[in-house]
Amino acid sequence: MAEAKWVRIAARMEDIPFEQNSLCTIEVEGRKLCLGQHGGKCYAFAATCPHASALFSQGFIDATGNVVCPKHR
Repeated sequence: MAEAKWVRIAARMEDIPFEQNSLCTIEVEGRKLCLGQHGGKCYAFAATCPHASALFSQGFIDATGNVVCPKHR
């Protein structure tokens, strides 16, 4: 298995363009990712829902830290 490759996306969390819902979509080396901020930490995951191709960044983070798809709710 290939070793993980780390890519710096920002020097500080404040430099990441999070929306009011604490989510954003970024592009890294030609690949779109969604970033979420919860509990003072930043998480990266797929940009789109695998079922409906909705952008996760248009959803929200619930009280338990789960990202909720804007189409499925």
